This record gives sequence, structure tokens and C-alpha cells, in this order.
Amino acid sequence: MNLNIYPWQIEQWQFLVRANRNGRLPHGLLLSGPSGTGIDDFADAFAAWLLCEQQGEQGACGQCQPCHQVLSGNHPDLHLVEPEETGKQIKVDPVRSLIEFTQFTSQYRGNKVAIIRPAHAMNRNAANALLKTLEEPADNVVLLLVSDSPSKLPVTIRSRCQRTQFSSVNRESGLNWLCESSVIDQNQVETLWELAQGKPLLAMDMIANDQAGQQAQVLADLRGLLEQRTDFMQISQNWSEYSAADVFNWLLFLIVTMTRSKLMGCRENGKSQNNRDLQEIVNQLNLRQLMDCYDLARCHYQAASGLYNLNQTGLIEDFLLFWQGQTATGG
Repeated sequence: MNLNIYPWQIEQWQFLVRANRNGRLPHGLLLSGPSGTGIDDFADAFAAWLLCEQQGEQGACGQCQPCHQVLSGNHPDLHLVEPEETGKQIKVDPVRSLIEFTQFTSQYRGNKVAIIRPAHAMNRNAANALLKTLEEPADNVVLLLVSDSPSKLPVTIRSRCQRTQFSSVNRESGLNWLCESSVIDQNQVETLWELAQGKPLLAMDMIANDQAGQQAQVLADLRGLLEQRTDFMQISQNWSEYSAADVFNWLLFLIVTMTRSKLMGCRENGKSQNNRDLQEIVNQLNLRQLMDCYDLARCHYQAASGLYNLNQTGLIEDFLLFWQGQTATGG
């Protein structure tokens, strides 16, 4: 669990700290903003701060007994509700356990904190069960609902929480943090920033998992398939080893880059294989084809990143078939 906040979260942190100091911290907080910007970490850090015995203006001390328990994941006054599996719904039973948790006296005679994430993953029964606790919370109970899609939450839930909004990360701030937090050079950092769509934590994950290399392979496969020199089934099998949501996110970035190049009538600079592959695709496809491919990739990205158990391989194969069907005469 993270006890620190990121530079782009200071304003929200200071606002909530002041609210707590002045006795105006609400029982229900909805923390919302783009994924990949560290909202989960912010929730962890604020929960730890609420439970810390030596609260500082910048965060929990990390040294007291409650902090040690938070870090080890066994603090009796901290309760976490998440889906049993990533991408699944939060059912009613975990929420009922949370409600029971709020009804007991704090072990440390202080705050009791519960984190629900992603809050929009609660199904109807779970959300309905939470309503009464939000309406009539016990003393010193703080519920932190974390969501990058707050519009998917029922209005009844949203109206009973005070919303703290996290905006997109400033480019300069994000790039500086990435340079300080990683060992890659400036050019690679800027490429990752674009690929991660301005989400620093996503960019860090891409570094750790070599997603930049995977994305380069996806680009090479797109060119090979378009030129009918790469086996369709082999590409499908290789891409199915990645997260389908990641694949379609990469495709969206690549197609936007191609479209920008087509519109501006410019050529990709540099001698890298990535630039050569990108330019060859731009030369072969017209603007209408690129836009159609973008629309399909966006539709499949939304499906792959949703809460439903869709056929991920089927989505990938559907896009590959569509891409393969594009002619090489539209450039």
C-alpha cells in the first residue's frame, strides 16, 4: 500500500486535510478521475493518514503501529471492497460485510475507513445495500469510493457523497515525474507519455512490462497483415497473450498517429523500424479507411475494458479480419 501522494494530487490532498482539520470531512467521499493517474494510491494514502497516530501535513508518518498495520494489510479499522476478479462486478455480500464493519467500535478509538474500488463495479443490489450506510453513517466512519467512471454509479450513490475530482495530469509535471522515477531517456519518456495518453502510472506499468516493445510488435503485425505477408492466425494467437484492452488502446494510439500524419501530409521522421512501419501503412491506407479502423478499435476497446465477460479473442480476430480487408490502393 502506498503512503505517498503524487505531485499532481497536492491540491486535492490539501483540501481534504483542511476539511478534516476543520471537522468538515464528509462520511462519503467519491474520488474520481482518469485511470492511470494514481487515484487508487491517493485513496490508500488518505486512508492511512486518517488512521495514523502522528498525522503530518504531507501524509501518514509510516512509523506508528497503525501505519505498520496498514502497510501489512491487517489494520482492524481499514476495510477494502474490490471485485473478486479484475473486471468483474462487486456483489452484495462484500458490501454487507462492509456495513457490518462500520457498526463496530474502532479498535483504536479513532476513525474507521472503508475503500470501495472501483465503486462503479457495484451491481444494483450492492449499491442499494450501501445507501443506508451513506445516509446514516456511524460516527468517525469515512467511506472512500474510487471510480474512473463515476457516471456509471447510481445517482442515489453520487448524491450522497462529496466528490473530489482529479483532472488529467499536466504534461510537464507528468514527464518530470517519469524522468525522475525511471531510467529511460527523454525521447522514450515522451513516446510512452503519448502512448499512455497522459497517464503517468500507466506509463510506468508499460516500462515494467515492456509494453512499448509489445506495441512495436503490434505495429509490425499491422503492416505485415496489410501487405499479406504475415499469417492471420499467428497474429491472433500472439495478440491474445496480451490484454485485449491494452491491444485496443495501442491500436487507438497508432491509428490516431497515422491519421494525424495523413491529414498533415507529413512523413514520419527517423530511421527506426517503428517509423518505417508507420509510414508504410500511412502510404497504403486512405483517411476513410483509417477512420473506420479507429471506430472499430474504439468500440472493441470499450467492450474489452467493460465489466462483462466478453470473448476477448473474438474481439481481436474481428478487428484483424477488418484490417486485413483494407485494400492497399487507398493511399
